[in-house]
Amino acid sequence: MKQSLIVRKDIMFVAILVIMQGLQAVAQASSVNRVEIKMSDAQLNQILSSDRYEVDSSEVKIFTNGQLMGRSQVELQNRGQTSLKKFKRKNLTLKMMYKTDGSEEKHAKFNIGSIRSKKIILSAGPEDGLLLKNRLSYSLLNHIGVTALQSDYAELILNGQSQGLYMVADNPSDFVIKSKDADIVFRRRYNDDIEFKDSKKDLTDHEIKAAHQQLSLLHKKLTSLSGADFVREISKHFNLQNYMKWMALNYLLKNGDFVDEVYFFGKKQDSGTMYFDIVPWDLDDIFAEQMHLAQVPTFPNNAMADESNKQLIFNYEGRIDLAIARDPVLLEMYFQVMTEVVDQLDDIALEALFAQINDDVKPYLTNNDIVKAGLKDAEKVIYDESYVKQSLNEKLKILRERRDFVKSELNKIYQDTLENRKLRLNAFQLFFIKLNNYLLRYFTK
Repeated sequence: MKQSLIVRKDIMFVAILVIMQGLQAVAQASSVNRVEIKMSDAQLNQILSSDRYEVDSSEVKIFTNGQLMGRSQVELQNRGQTSLKKFKRKNLTLKMMYKTDGSEEKHAKFNIGSIRSKKIILSAGPEDGLLLKNRLSYSLLNHIGVTALQSDYAELILNGQSQGLYMVADNPSDFVIKSKDADIVFRRRYNDDIEFKDSKKDLTDHEIKAAHQQLSLLHKKLTSLSGADFVREISKHFNLQNYMKWMALNYLLKNGDFVDEVYFFGKKQDSGTMYFDIVPWDLDDIFAEQMHLAQVPTFPNNAMADESNKQLIFNYEGRIDLAIARDPVLLEMYFQVMTEVVDQLDDIALEALFAQINDDVKPYLTNNDIVKAGLKDAEKVIYDESYVKQSLNEKLKILRERRDFVKSELNKIYQDTLENRKLRLNAFQLFFIKLNNYLLRYFTK
């Protein structure tokens, strides 16, 4: 009898534990983050203006499910190029100064959902309703094995006024130095200009300069290398496989802005040189018909329809992309990578990724300020559950169609000669690609 009671108690204990774990999982899945920032009214007006502005010190409070998680002093600045001048809701960068809730300053970090960092980016995504494109892209990148930023959601409050839903993400440079043990980080700009972003403190000025020259030279070498020589030389210093995975996803998603939206992070080798990998970011221009800032001349900035489909490459602004498009050996390697990517994006995987995005954003849609914030953005819509459902369904449909098209095209490719698939450009076309890249870099500096 006593043993029976013990068994029942054990069963009850296990049952209670399972229920508690279930409740905890539900609570975690439906957690709602809120970031409240306080500054003077004059500073707020400047932050919300079309000009770059920085607040030296402001107070920030972090809440999760209504509970205060931390209070800090931060440096705050608005950010962006086109978005800063064009849209009401501004993108912001926050840098931790110190905590005011008793924590030691050396351990001071933001703690917002899954994000832990001393410096964070708050993205409004005014052309990316509820940041669905970015969340989808980062999820897909992670799924195919390419490093992508970790991100979360939070409502942003400035001086008591809701600014709507924002994506919270680590600063890309800090993220790869911290999570990938990177020694140095660069960002690629238009015309393949390489911009130094950050490095570990023990890296000397000489090492930084040498790494900059190495990455710049890697891009310049592409014009003199081809075929097996290209693969052998570039692969010594660069994860070409991951770059091709990113290219494949750019094509599948019709990413209209990617040439300057990638960070290269380097890790020092025994030889003293760097080995580079990539972390793409800011993918709010996916499902586009042509490249961002496509003006005159337009040739290199369009998807180029049938011509582009022959190589399954969306655009040729970057030297790496252009070199691959024009070389049968490199195209064969790229098509193999594309095959692996589309195989990974089966219906089960896609449905799970889209369901997770829906679950992440859904808890915020009971907030009327977040729902109405869509009226301030480019689409000028109400961000309710029906909007999310329709938007995700449309994106899933497009992605499936693109994937199935690529699969059918790959079947044709394997029955074709790679020589017939390479991109052929005359001197006039190459000149306009070079000119257009130069103009893009000049006007976006």
